[in-house]
Amino acid sequence: MIRKFPVFLLAILLTVGSFYSPVVLAMEEGAGEVDDATQTQLHSEMESVLSEEVVAEALESEGEDISSGAAEEAENELQSIVEEIPGNSMMAASTRSVSYKSQFDANDNPLNAIVTDEAEYMLTFDVNRPGANHDGITTAYDDGWWVSGSPIHDENWDLTSFTVDIELHVAGQAETQVKQMSLTVNNSAAEPWDKYVWNGKVTFDAVGVPSQAVEVEYYTYDDGSLIKPHLFKYDLFLRKEADKVVLSIPKLKNTVIAYTEGDTSYKDVMLVENIETTEIKNVVYLNGTAGDDAADGRSPETAVRSFEKAKEIATANQAITEIIVIGTTAVEGAIDLDGTQATLVRGAGFHDYLLKVTTGKAASLSNIIIDGNSGENPDTKASLIKLERGSTLDITEGTVLRNNKLKTVYNSITNGGAIYAQSATINMTGGIIEENLANNGGGIFLNKSNMNFSGGIVQNNIAERGRDDGGIKTSGGGITLDKGSTLYLSGESRVQHNHSDEVGGGISVGSREWGPTNVLNMDGGIVQSNTSGGTGGGIFVQAKYFSGGASKAYISSGQILDNQMLGTGSTERVFGGGGIYVNGANQNYGVNGANGELYIKNLIMTDNTSKWEGGGYAACPITKTTIFVTDGTAIYGNTSEENKGNELYVLSSQAYGLHSGNPEYNLSQRMLGGVRYNWKYDNGTLLPDDQYEGKLEKSYEELSLNTDSEGNNLTAELGKVIISGNRSMTRGGGIGSNGTVVFGTDDELINISVTKIWEDNNNEDQKRPSSVTVHLVVVMNGQEYVIDTDILSSEDGWETTFDHLPKVHNGIQIEYTVKEEVVDGYQATTTGDVSTGFILTNSYEPTDPEEPTDPEEPTDPEEPTDPEEPTDPEEPTDPEEPTDPEEPTEPDQVTLPKTGEDRAGYLYLLAVLMLTAGLALLLGDKVKAKDA
Repeated sequence: MIRKFPVFLLAILLTVGSFYSPVVLAMEEGAGEVDDATQTQLHSEMESVLSEEVVAEALESEGEDISSGAAEEAENELQSIVEEIPGNSMMAASTRSVSYKSQFDANDNPLNAIVTDEAEYMLTFDVNRPGANHDGITTAYDDGWWVSGSPIHDENWDLTSFTVDIELHVAGQAETQVKQMSLTVNNSAAEPWDKYVWNGKVTFDAVGVPSQAVEVEYYTYDDGSLIKPHLFKYDLFLRKEADKVVLSIPKLKNTVIAYTEGDTSYKDVMLVENIETTEIKNVVYLNGTAGDDAADGRSPETAVRSFEKAKEIATANQAITEIIVIGTTAVEGAIDLDGTQATLVRGAGFHDYLLKVTTGKAASLSNIIIDGNSGENPDTKASLIKLERGSTLDITEGTVLRNNKLKTVYNSITNGGAIYAQSATINMTGGIIEENLANNGGGIFLNKSNMNFSGGIVQNNIAERGRDDGGIKTSGGGITLDKGSTLYLSGESRVQHNHSDEVGGGISVGSREWGPTNVLNMDGGIVQSNTSGGTGGGIFVQAKYFSGGASKAYISSGQILDNQMLGTGSTERVFGGGGIYVNGANQNYGVNGANGELYIKNLIMTDNTSKWEGGGYAACPITKTTIFVTDGTAIYGNTSEENKGNELYVLSSQAYGLHSGNPEYNLSQRMLGGVRYNWKYDNGTLLPDDQYEGKLEKSYEELSLNTDSEGNNLTAELGKVIISGNRSMTRGGGIGSNGTVVFGTDDELINISVTKIWEDNNNEDQKRPSSVTVHLVVVMNGQEYVIDTDILSSEDGWETTFDHLPKVHNGIQIEYTVKEEVVDGYQATTTGDVSTGFILTNSYEPTDPEEPTDPEEPTDPEEPTDPEEPTDPEEPTDPEEPTDPEEPTEPDQVTLPKTGEDRAGYLYLLAVLMLTAGLALLLGDKVKAKDA
């Protein structure tokens, strides 16, 4: 009796399927699983059917007498099977059945057609047919083809390898998708169960559908019988019905549900698994390698081939927001997305260049955003754009190259986050290159290439630390020049907020690989707020090692502001250089090294800081430092936290290997603008004149200098290069050097003599002052600038000389003159010139006494004025009628005086009596006088 349970169980399971059909998969977007509510409902309804009474009734209908215990055992067995059904799988027993022929009819119905252009979602799903090597698929095909001439049996009637086609028919579409399952026979397998390997899972992806709701149904033959389990081809059907799509798959004949206890795989049935519907973005796919401009571009399989075609589609459909590149695309001519709402984006999983300008071609970017989509592409290996040999790329306003981050892998150094140029030319007049990453050149990598950078911004790019067998290879957060490249920086160009884990936070003139000389020509632009872990927060200039040549930088105009050397790098960083670092190498160990070189003119270097020495400039052992007066530098107002060599610091040492040696220096007497440096040691003692040039011969000998001088108005006028606000966590806040640095131009200097002559008859009137003040003046662009002042007196013979003065500025002769402060009583004249000297002649001019002035004429007296007429007296007014006296009031009740009040009352009475007596006497006298 129990042996018949599987048959009855299958019948009951099919009954459950009939109760619960159709099943609509309530898929959460992107989850690919039945939601909890649907799964709970499915299991609940199955449990309600699989009761003890139902099982007993089914068995009784087969004529079997079963005890309640046996029924309960059957119920439990089915319940365990139900619980093992994966939540995101569908099996035949849980869906409705339709006929085979009806599927073709349904797919031929125009109302059910799935139109590609109307697709709003991409459908992806797996079809799985699990099978046991011995019991499932092998049994089905072995039994099904046990006939003479079987195509899948060998001469020994053993199965051979074969494939099974699974073909998807989409309603309204002529083309189908075909996937293959397969059985592979390994006759050399040691164990029988390893002989047959069944690959029974296929994936259908990127099928455009109009709805997110997907319903799965199973079909049978037209007579209702199950589909044979041993066919070589099975059909799937996909169609639209109202607001959903329906997927029909064959309902296979099945005899065994699970292999072993706890196994959740199922034999001889088709399962639909991992259904996902992803909303279709309004995009165009571009594949310059395998695309076809005759395609519609709506899917990776139908990608277009040319940028022009992709733009055409995006222009026609303003809802398109992305052109997704999944194959490197060659471009030339004008490349823009004017008239569209689209951005050019790296496709997920595509790691090669997006665009390339091929050999000898030219392209111009404008009004286009190209995005590396780094969030979905952690394994990106190539730049956004590659420039091949002899090609040219113009980057103009509206261009943005962003968010392309190359994966750092040991022994696989990456170059150029946004652009990799190989023997090519870049002209950048506008646009932004930002948020890219590579080991060298986070934004741009120039390999034997030239870049003319006069406008636009390179910002927020990163050179991440990379290593290979040769060591650390990291340079140029913004731009790296390598293998003989040249960068022309000018105009409104900006390199800002970039970072390198090692050298050259903003620009690296040379990488950490030796090779031909690289050159930076900076005649404008701004390098600002960049950081490096090692040397050169703003700019790094590489030395020569072994072969090739040292790199060079020529800076005549521009600003290098607020950059930092952080002291976090793995490479040597002792003389860090917040603004600029110039590297150098000696001849030791067969390296055949040579110093990198920096030539800088008309520089103002102020307000820079270092943690150790050299707030302005710090030079290490093999440095050659020359500061010329002509087109020179004004170094002042810098700070070291150790208060040592605030402006300038030079060290001799043999402790730095390839960088050890004895530094040479030559300092100028005057800074840019003519102000005297008056260099002094840290203790305040003035540097002797014979120490302005020299070489530090002793190990650990140092030259640590400061100045109290500051630039003047002419300094501000002449300063074309500003290095300010930079910081080093070691030495060299403004500039750090291990190479050769030349400030200014080596040109002729002049001395200007001044002589004072007095023409005052040997000071006959004793009016000559004891000294006079004389100013040396430069006249430039119609303005006068006082650059030096001296006091002349008899002690120095009324003579002085202004020395160490530049003769020219930027190749133009400087106009000098002298002026003295006014001396009372003398008329001053100036004769002579720069070459012969100036003569100031003061001629005494005594002043004549002033002539007396005539007295003023007396003025006539004013005429007397007539007296005013007297005014008539006013008429007397009649007296007012007397008013009747008021009735006397009753006196208040007499109160007794308080203590002391009796004395006051007596005094008051006495005063009244005396007043009365006095009036009487007065009246008496008046009467007597009248009588007399």
